[in-house]
Amino acid sequence: MITRSSKITFLILSCLIIFTPLMTRHVLTMREIYVVTVMPYLNKVVKVIGGIYVKVDSIIPYGVDPHNYEPSINELLKVYRAQIIVMTGPSHLPVEEKIKSMIAKGEIKAIVVDYRDYLKQGLKPLYLPNGEINPHGYFISYNGLKAIAKAILNALIRVDPEHSEYYKDNFESYIKYLNSILNASKHVTKDLNVSVCLLTPIMSYVLRDLNIRSTLIVMYSHEYEPSLRDLNVIVEKYRGGLFDVVIVSSLEYLKLKKIIDYLESNNVPIIVVDTLSECFVEHPELIILETALKAREYAAGVGTPLYTSKPRSAYSILKYVTITLVIAVIVCIFIIIALVKKIKEGA
Repeated sequence: MITRSSKITFLILSCLIIFTPLMTRHVLTMREIYVVTVMPYLNKVVKVIGGIYVKVDSIIPYGVDPHNYEPSINELLKVYRAQIIVMTGPSHLPVEEKIKSMIAKGEIKAIVVDYRDYLKQGLKPLYLPNGEINPHGYFISYNGLKAIAKAILNALIRVDPEHSEYYKDNFESYIKYLNSILNASKHVTKDLNVSVCLLTPIMSYVLRDLNIRSTLIVMYSHEYEPSLRDLNVIVEKYRGGLFDVVIVSSLEYLKLKKIIDYLESNNVPIIVVDTLSECFVEHPELIILETALKAREYAAGVGTPLYTSKPRSAYSILKYVTITLVIAVIVCIFIIIALVKKIKEGA
């Protein structure tokens, strides 16, 4: 029987195989650049581009809601030692408010990379129903990760111009890898006719990457609590055919469990994308592929009760086989790229 742990183990090993050639091409010749990120979703892009010349720590740990997390003194001490700080916004999270205050007081001398830099590097913002920019979830999307990678590349070159070519090579390889993931994900969702309701804006950027229509966002701020009337409106819109399925992240699934239970009790189908699993936190680009596979899995089961938080075994096996094939192809591509680079370097 194929277990979830075996799937996660396989994905992690695949990603390690992909990036091993990139991380072992040089011998360490200088002290590592200390980079602090506000959350672990940002770690991989720093590690991939910085390679052997960076050490990365996060302030917010795995598996917690970053919107409510209050860092300890020890965690904030990391910021004082950092040469580069990578954030999601100037003040999107409580910890970022603290960092912003520390910067204003002149307590931090590090280069700060945040949302404003990502906009300059090509992040295309989405807007909430109230007209404000959606600051949620862009860092698990293709467009967001690409913009973050460009901003981190620039910051590393500023700190360590001596190894700029190394960082640029890693950046180019990472972008090719992202393109491979996006193309594979879009292939999975090609001709997929599914319309989605979102409870919060977290998954909006990922759905845009996949060209999946999202017709409704119920809660666009953390302070807003939907009423029973709001929930009944969602149920009626589903019954009226306005959307086919609700997609939520696992953070939403845990935080909004009562709301999701109410929708499920009224036979509204729910797709849960496990964004809090360690595999996807360490490799956020795979959330795009996971979302594509779960959407396709749902479409394959239309007409029968299907809740992808408890998928039917046949579709679980199909999804596992699909992920295996896609990752295998990507691994082969990057092994070939690494070999070609080594041949060129030795010529």
